[in-house]
Amino acid sequence: MSLDPNKCQLAYLSACETAVIVEEGLREESLHISGALQMAGIPNTVATWWKIVDGKAVDIAAGFYRGLKSTEGDLDIRKAARSLHKAARNMRDATHDAFIWGAYVHSGC
Repeated sequence: MSLDPNKCQLAYLSACETAVIVEEGLREESLHISGALQMAGIPNTVATWWKIVDGKAVDIAAGFYRGLKSTEGDLDIRKAARSLHKAARNMRDATHDAFIWGAYVHSGC
């Protein structure tokens, strides 16, 4: 099976600070990993503002991908923003600190 990068609709970056602009002189630009992927043509990205907790990152990712499933079992990328919101909200409602669930950001359409 070969994947066509031109058909990629979503990048989920489960790593620390993937939405952070490191170079202070470039703060007005979108020069972070998530922004670079969007400039390369990927319309939706999920990234993080700060360091994340590995074990909780797995829970957020699992909830996110569960929320993308359509009734047919396919992934519906149009649900990306809502799905991330729900996964973070579930983590928040489980009384986890905002430091854990607040790091995640969806960019795109």
